[in-house]
Amino acid sequence: MASTTTLPPAPASAPGPRGDERMGRRSPFQKLLGRPEVGALVGAVVLFIFFSLVSSTFLQPNAFATVLYGSSTIGIMAVGCRC
Repeated sequence: MASTTTLPPAPASAPGPRGDERMGRRSPFQKLLGRPEVGALVGAVVLFIFFSLVSSTFLQPNAFATVLYGSSTIGIMAVGCRC
């Protein structure tokens, strides 16, 4: 007759540095980079710098008004679609 042996259960692993990487400690900078809004903000800053270097009229008040007007209409539509 064949004999069967059972093994003792494996000890539970304690959470720590080798545990789940999602539960590890992250610096505030890493937390900030993990947010999706940061990419949009960085893109907006890069575009602002690019257009201010390329065009001398971009930094004038009339140009700001035009950019803000276009942004406001798109923003209002985006808020209306979200609700």
